[in-house]
This record gives sequence, C-alpha cells and structure tokens, in this order.
Amino acid sequence: MKKPPFIAGLPVTGELFVDREEEIKKLIALIKARQPTAISSPRKIGKTSLIKEVENRLKNIIPIYIDCWELTSQKELAENIIKNTIKAYSLATGKKEVITKVKLFFSQKIRQMLDAIESIDGEIKNILTIYVEFKDRTVNIKELLTAAFDFPDRFAREKKIKFVLIFDEFQNLKEFDGELLKLMRARIQQHKAVSYVISGSQQSVLEYLLIHPSSPFYKMFEFIKLEMLHEQEVKAFIKKRFKKFGFQIGSQQVMHICYLTACHPFYFQKLCLKIYNMMSIRRLKAIDEKVIKDAYESMIEDLWPTFEDTWSVSLSKAPLQKEVLKLLAFYDFSSAKQISDTEPFITVQSANLALRELVTKGFLIKKARGEYEFIDKIFKDFIKRRFG
Repeated sequence: MKKPPFIAGLPVTGELFVDREEEIKKLIALIKARQPTAISSPRKIGKTSLIKEVENRLKNIIPIYIDCWELTSQKELAENIIKNTIKAYSLATGKKEVITKVKLFFSQKIRQMLDAIESIDGEIKNILTIYVEFKDRTVNIKELLTAAFDFPDRFAREKKIKFVLIFDEFQNLKEFDGELLKLMRARIQQHKAVSYVISGSQQSVLEYLLIHPSSPFYKMFEFIKLEMLHEQEVKAFIKKRFKKFGFQIGSQQVMHICYLTACHPFYFQKLCLKIYNMMSIRRLKAIDEKVIKDAYESMIEDLWPTFEDTWSVSLSKAPLQKEVLKLLAFYDFSSAKQISDTEPFITVQSANLALRELVTKGFLIKKARGEYEFIDKIFKDFIKRRFG
C-alpha cells in the first residue's frame, strides 16, 4: 500500500519527519552521557515524533517507551516498566520467545503464574517473582515499584546492554502519589546502565517539577524546549513531498500554507494532506490558492467539534478566561494592560491571573515579561469565527 505524502495526528519518522536536527543530536548526546533529560512542548508540536525518531537513530542503546497518558495507577506503571523493558529487549535482540512467555505470565492467575516463572531465569524471574508476591499481598506497592524501577538497570547489567527509559506525558505521574517522584529520583541516582528521558505537554507543570526547589527532581534534568518548526525547513519539506507525488506548488502557495498554520507540525501536515486529497479527487496537478482555501475550510470543519469541546469543558468554570481569550483573539492583544484598557471591568491584576491560568492550561505561551500569545493559531481562528 502506497504511503500518503503527509500524516497528521500520529508520530512521524524517517522521510516524513521535519526539522529538529539540532534537538536530535543534543538528545542523543545526553542519552549517551546518561544525563537525565526533559523535553517540554505544547501538544501536537511533535514531541513524540522527536522521541520516535531518536529511538530509530540510537545505536547500542535500547529504548524503552512508557506512555504515561493512559496510566491510571501505580500498579499499571510498574507493570508497564516490566513489560516494556522485556518487549524492547526481545525486539532488539530477536528473542521473541521471551516476550511470549511474559505475555502468557501476565494473563494467568497466581498459581499458573508460579508455574510459568519456572521456565524463566535471571532478572526476569526475580522481577516476576516479586510481582507474584505483590499479587499475593506479601509485598506492597512501594516494594513492587522499587523493584520495577530497578529492573531495567539490573537486567541491562545482566545482559551487558544499555537502555534508555522514556516516560512520555510524564506530568500525569504526579497525580498518583507525592512519594512516587521521590522514589523515582532515589532509584534513578543508583542506576549505571540506564539513561532517562521524560517529556510532557503541560509545560508549566513539567517545568515546575524540574525547576522548583521543593520538587524531588530539582536541578536533576537537562531541559530541551521544543518550539515551532523552522519555516525554511517546512517550506522545503512541503515542496519536496508534493513534487514526489506529482503535484506542482509555487513558493507563494507554500508560504500561504506556512502562514495559515504557523508551521505547527500537526496543522501543516493536516492541511497538506487535505490539499493532496482534494487535488487527487479533482484530478488537478497545479496547487492554487482556491485549493488551499477549500482545504483550510475543510480542516476547520473537521476540528470544530474538538474545539467546541475544548471551549466548553476546559473553560467551563472560567468565564473571565474565556473573555480574555476572546480579546486576545479579536484584537491581537498580548498583555494584561491592553485587556484592562479595553474592558474596564477587568482589572490588570485579574487579567494577569487569567493569563497565567491560560498558560497552565496550555492555551497561551508567555513570550516575554507580561506578553502572551496563542500556542494554537487555528484555535485562535476558531474563536474569531465562533464569536465573530
């Protein structure tokens, strides 16, 4: 099956990956040096794509990927560390019988688990034995977590290999237990064969976890912040992809796509995919402004229910924040003073508070002292359309 020229909404690697060469080189160097590293970015900026691209480029270090977004308990976290460590090792070495045995183990009851362990040896047997003891309530969740965090390092030393443990959407873990982060720090400091990368899309939360003096991770992690893609890289990518699939596009049209999407990874890929599909249906070869306009309108239509849900749910109890977003969208304001000068019922103090809350919620980004702007230009357009 022929791959599409663009992909939106899923991690991209290889020829579909755009820009970020500097960040990739830096992250690989930090992983090799075993320097704990944090990657921070708004949602849909390409954080997971960057991680997956780095995983593909790593040599002699096996990546273990943990998606914290869907975890709901410390037990699930421990299970994921164990399972994904063994899965990563099995895929990297071709020893698929190991992961087959482990999958069977986790699907059985305690008595059958004990029988399954007998066919396994080494550190895998040790950690599975501890898991059975947890299920049998002879060890508690803290003991299981400690063993789970130690397992990748012990297993790596046993097999004479190296791992990098990657926690994506790491900020979700703070919801479990205040002691969890302290436990993680204590274990990470002891490990010699595992590197650590954490990433998050709630920038303010992740930054608090890493730079606030009261946090267990204070001054422990190197920071990589992802910004929007470089315009020149995006332009070159768009031209190359359309040309590869037999479509002509001029510099003016490429510039228009970049302007509409602000070089946002998700949006420019989605808009270009819309354009590609329209061109194919209409059997055209040269991309013009009409196709771009039609594709953009179609994209907005697709995204409208999601934006409505975001507006209604995330801001359901925040009328002042809604009003501030409207003012920022309609008047291109950037400061609390501009807001207060236009709407006297909003004080500078209350506007500043609303702006800070909107940064925490991921709607805005602070560009300079007292200056804010939308992270998502398309969401800004949605507000203008909805209330215009």
